[in-house]
Amino acid sequence: MHYLDHTRCKPAYLTKHPMQRVCRILLLGLLTAILYAFLLQWGVQSAYASPSERFELPSYTQDQLDALVYLNTIRIKAGLPAVSMNAQITKAAELHAHYFNNNHIAPNLGAHHEQAGLPGFRGTTVKERLAAAGYVSPSPYGYGYGEVMHFRQKNSMDAMNGWLDTAYHRQLILSPRYQEIGIALVNGTAVVNLAGSGTSAIDGGLALYPYDGMKNVGIGFYGFENPNPLLQFNAAQSGYIISATATGSIQWHQAKMTDKNGSGVPFFAEVSRDTLFLYPKEILQYDHCYTVSIDYQLDGSDEKRNRTWSFTTRAEGINVNPSLTYSKMLRNPSVMSFYKRAMYPLKGPGVRHHRVIYQAPS
Repeated sequence: MHYLDHTRCKPAYLTKHPMQRVCRILLLGLLTAILYAFLLQWGVQSAYASPSERFELPSYTQDQLDALVYLNTIRIKAGLPAVSMNAQITKAAELHAHYFNNNHIAPNLGAHHEQAGLPGFRGTTVKERLAAAGYVSPSPYGYGYGEVMHFRQKNSMDAMNGWLDTAYHRQLILSPRYQEIGIALVNGTAVVNLAGSGTSAIDGGLALYPYDGMKNVGIGFYGFENPNPLLQFNAAQSGYIISATATGSIQWHQAKMTDKNGSGVPFFAEVSRDTLFLYPKEILQYDHCYTVSIDYQLDGSDEKRNRTWSFTTRAEGINVNPSLTYSKMLRNPSVMSFYKRAMYPLKGPGVRHHRVIYQAPS
């Protein structure tokens, strides 16, 4: 047992005879090295051991690591803890991307479900595919899970930006309910699977996006999501979506949005379980500072809380996804044709983004 010699502010064993001190330091170093080697070996085995030996687990690509760092940077600025990459979850995402591509699945909500008998089938639901890839929850009480998809992507970071520019996809990748992630990109099809065994704390009580002090924020949302959140308001487009996610269901709220002159900005509002979405009724102005204030109360709590923060939109001419305003797209048939091909790459209904609603631990 080590105790402090307060006259020297260091462990008392360091004040022994010099030779005894050297021997103790060498012994401590040897024990530390042995412990480190054990933990390293245990960590590698834990990360890659699987109840199922049917699949070769992935080594992460630079594309996956870049996307992970980018997402975690956003999560931390939004008030959330980082997520960690999991080999089994990543394998499930990669196999589902292969299944989607090989079977020419239509890019709609049905793309999240696999059909038995088709090549590459690993499980009908996300949870079944996670289990087939060998994922085991660290909690004995089960876990929640989610999935988002994106198509015709050059890299996973672009896919992350696409999901962040939507409502429900953003809700999943910026959720406090998930602690582990798998990232896959296979011939342009991006798949992210998430899993979590609890709800993490949020710095400040709400996870905000755009986050406080964020710059170069987009100015609009143009309905490129399935399901399209604007349909409930009979709107074709809106200003950039603002979201605030809590650790529980939002029971009550009052929100206010103002521009840099203090004038009110009208918006549509939607509460989706733990997240409040604000959809400004008009496209936001370029290079403009906006302030949002939200009073809210969580289900089961009598406490009313507040978060107030600001963000600044991009300057005109700076490319942010989507890179063109809706009006410019309408005036450019070739651009509209490109967007239609991206939204409907196959016959039948489909859009660029997909999501599976959060599944509770089971």
